[in-house]
Amino acid sequence: MSEDDFAELMVARLAACADVLHAHGIRLGLEFLAPPSIRQALGIAYAGLSSLERMLDVIDAIGVDRAGIVLDSWHWYASGASSTSLERLTDDLLVEVHVNDAPKGVPLELLVDNRRRLPGATGVIPLAGFFDALRKLEYSGPVVVEPFDDRVNPLDDEAALALVAGSLDPFLPRH
Repeated sequence: MSEDDFAELMVARLAACADVLHAHGIRLGLEFLAPPSIRQALGIAYAGLSSLERMLDVIDAIGVDRAGIVLDSWHWYASGASSTSLERLTDDLLVEVHVNDAPKGVPLELLVDNRRRLPGATGVIPLAGFFDALRKLEYSGPVVVEPFDDRVNPLDDEAALALVAGSLDPFLPRH
């Protein structure tokens, strides 16, 4: 199967899912998965749905009223994208935003999905620019931290919540 055939099949299947969800007032959120390690682990030979640009093409084919982007700072960084790639986004295209940081010294092609850091922990991902872009497009949806950081695991719930919430303070100050 060619990459174009694979993308066409994915659009058809995702559109069917989006139709079912839309009938119940739910919008399908699609997240592109950038690192090659994810595609290798899943046995996916094609890189076509691993960039924001290609996922936006999928959403255009499905319809923005039925599907939107789950924008993950870690996958955005891992795709090699710049903050200018975020200029194509609008608030109505986004379903949800995930934020994390990446470990230091790991090349993009060797990043592993569940080896992340809390937002701002390493400064590898330019989160200030990422959040500036979200502010410019007046993003109004949820911002979620995926705490795949080993500093969180041994903590009790309250301490983990405080650490994770505090990691957002430089980017989303609490009022």
